[in-house]
Amino acid sequence: MELDLAYDVNYNFILVVNTMLFLIAIVSYFRIKNIDTNNANAMVRSVMLGTLLKMGVFAIAALIYAKTQNSKVGISTLLIAMGIYLLYTWFEIKWAIKKK
Repeated sequence: MELDLAYDVNYNFILVVNTMLFLIAIVSYFRIKNIDTNNANAMVRSVMLGTLLKMGVFAIAALIYAKTQNSKVGISTLLIAMGIYLLYTWFEIKWAIKKK
């Protein structure tokens, strides 16, 4: 059994996902910045909304990528994009904690 370590990464897909997630993160930052810290419900709702938006964008981008590719979808490309998603989610949570 031989392991194939050749990773086919679609850098254009990663760049598009990163740009979309970055724009959503900026919108989330300004949304969190303008929230009243005395209303904990609003803070949690805002962070959850940002996370849901990013997840939706990532899922739609992954589905479009999978449908437009003539060959197999590269799992390494999707894993890198998911790592970027987790990074932006971590940033958003850090911004919310600093706001508190």
